Amino acid sequence: MRTFFCLLLATSLCARALLAAEPQVVFDVDLRSGTAGTGKVSGGVWQGGWRCTGAKDERIVFDAGRPIANGCLEVTFVAHELPWAKAEGKINYVGLHEDASLSQNQHDGDVFYARTGNVNYRFSNVKAAGRRFDRGEYEPRVGSAGDWIADGATEHSIKLEWRDGVPIFHDAKGRVTVFPRDVVGGDTPVDALRYVFIGSDRYTGLTVPNLCFLRVRLTDYGAAAVAPHPERMFVSENGHFLTTESGRPVFLLADTAWGLVHQLKREEIEGYLRKRRSQRFNAVTFVLYSPGNPDIADGTANIYGQSPFATTGGRADPTQPRVTPGADPTKSSEYDFWDHVDYTISLTKQLGLYAIVLPCWGSAVVGDYSGKETSDQVVNNQNAAQYGRWLAERYGREPHVIWMLGGDRRAVYGERDYRPVFRALAEGLRSAGGNSLISYHPPKRSPQSGDWFHQKQWLSFNSNQHWPEDQLATILRDWQAAPTKPTWLFEGRYEGYWKNNYKPEDWGDWQCRQQAWQTVVSGAFGHTYGHERVFGFGKDNADWRAALDSPGAQSMTHLAKLMNYFGPTNALTRQPDQSLLANDEGKAERLASDRITVSRTTNNRCLLAYSAAGRPIRLRMDRLATGPFFAWWFNPRTGGWHADDTETVHCRYFAKDIPSGPGAVDREFDPPGDAGSGQDWVLVLSASEGL
Repeated sequence: MRTFFCLLLATSLCARALLAAEPQVVFDVDLRSGTAGTGKVSGGVWQGGWRCTGAKDERIVFDAGRPIANGCLEVTFVAHELPWAKAEGKINYVGLHEDASLSQNQHDGDVFYARTGNVNYRFSNVKAAGRRFDRGEYEPRVGSAGDWIADGATEHSIKLEWRDGVPIFHDAKGRVTVFPRDVVGGDTPVDALRYVFIGSDRYTGLTVPNLCFLRVRLTDYGAAAVAPHPERMFVSENGHFLTTESGRPVFLLADTAWGLVHQLKREEIEGYLRKRRSQRFNAVTFVLYSPGNPDIADGTANIYGQSPFATTGGRADPTQPRVTPGADPTKSSEYDFWDHVDYTISLTKQLGLYAIVLPCWGSAVVGDYSGKETSDQVVNNQNAAQYGRWLAERYGREPHVIWMLGGDRRAVYGERDYRPVFRALAEGLRSAGGNSLISYHPPKRSPQSGDWFHQKQWLSFNSNQHWPEDQLATILRDWQAAPTKPTWLFEGRYEGYWKNNYKPEDWGDWQCRQQAWQTVVSGAFGHTYGHERVFGFGKDNADWRAALDSPGAQSMTHLAKLMNYFGPTNALTRQPDQSLLANDEGKAERLASDRITVSRTTNNRCLLAYSAAGRPIRLRMDRLATGPFFAWWFNPRTGGWHADDTETVHCRYFAKDIPSGPGAVDREFDPPGDAGSGQDWVLVLSASEGL
């Protein structure tokens, strides 16, 4: 698999100017002329175009001559008969590959294929980074039986774009499907496509007769092509998850970057964001104003010496943001604090990332961590709504912005009740047309967001911060609360945590995975990861750049990989269910866990179980739908799939025909290798061969 790397650009604007290029047509071949141009032809007949006869290994292969990082493939064809009417098997029609072998292991993007004889697979597939999107899971459909007019005359045109790693499919009816960047499959990423084939690949070699290709066109968009911006998120219909407006589930994997707009310069921000995106994070969280918090920033000024607010009576005044004319980053007289925030907000959108933004740290409302009043308290009942309104006017219409209140503070300290302040801030953020999601970031060893604000309409979802031994109880309590709202672990213990008599090695990648997998399988809609050396970006004099490649961060990639493998049906109907477990569930403790955590879909046709220490998982198969079931082992340490005593990047089941439903006996699934610390495994069961 292609190795991702991040280059910190010395001057990002200049670099973009150098990379920018006009779209160039690589080839545009009219096959009705009876020639394939530079394409290499194997089989088929020339009959009004290039026509498949049904013989094996019929194809035309076009070589772009170089990898195309961003581009567009357009294909026009006519059908003389329905392609699934005869044979049984997978039929490739149009594909894109990185390798000239056209083997299954080198698929970058199959534009479409059919499984003949099977109604569920008719003209239904686009591959993105090796992950199939088919079986009618996404709307609008990539294609369906009704889209085919097999009269030998009606032209069908399809198009696949890939821009900055995002596949965008245009079907024959003009419907557009934007697939998520954060899907990681078993094959190479969609950013190095070179070979185009029509007909069959070299895996099955199968085609069906009477599909006639008329035109093939490949366009190179250039290195600086921009992906579609993130879609605004909404709470799912069942109230437990997040989706886009089009209904696509979003598994939010966020990185903690509190000091992002304070500690980093423009080019450093770009380097950091690109790195995290390459690791399949799709969100970052940072704070705009953080007084009295030396872990995040020196005072309240940013790296350029600019402060967010003017002062009144010697104290920062949130009603007076410091805004200067112009925004030229080379001129200190123009480039103010909010220009730097603008740049960060804009760049996250450009890179397809969600921005989880804290208007202020809790110290600006509450005071210090114990609730003691301090001079840092500048956001209050008199100005919170105005500050929130100003932020909403500036950023509230951005589809990728999520607001997070609280800032590691309680809402009530004894007789001092700050809930009216946070409510006013939320109301301000919801004004001026702003309809972004809003949540609340509480401290650990404290009531959580659901305790303070669950009944409030402005709270879109719950956020929690706890030590590992307390996380699951809070997630499960949120899950059961009414009205139904999504929940997640917004701040757990960081990788490399070294305070309070802990050593950095105490909090390694296994501890990070436990927190993530246990809360997600227990119903969390996503997860926020953090590294102790990263979130302050050098405030502790550590090498934060080196920490970006920590084992814990890399293992979060695999969490995103599996959770994004699930189509909408499975992703949006999962629910925690420990009653399926027939053996002892174990226990989640602070630094270690041997717990087995189980969830299932509401139709009982898919199950997900996480064994934190690799203990066998014994399941009550009679509580699942009538099968038989398939079973997969997923390695959360490597992202591999284990079957037949080997691990592969390809999604392969290790067992099938597993009895289930009424009368089925309990079955034990023993993870590969030995049980013990750090030997966690994920078991997936499904009544269908695909997830």
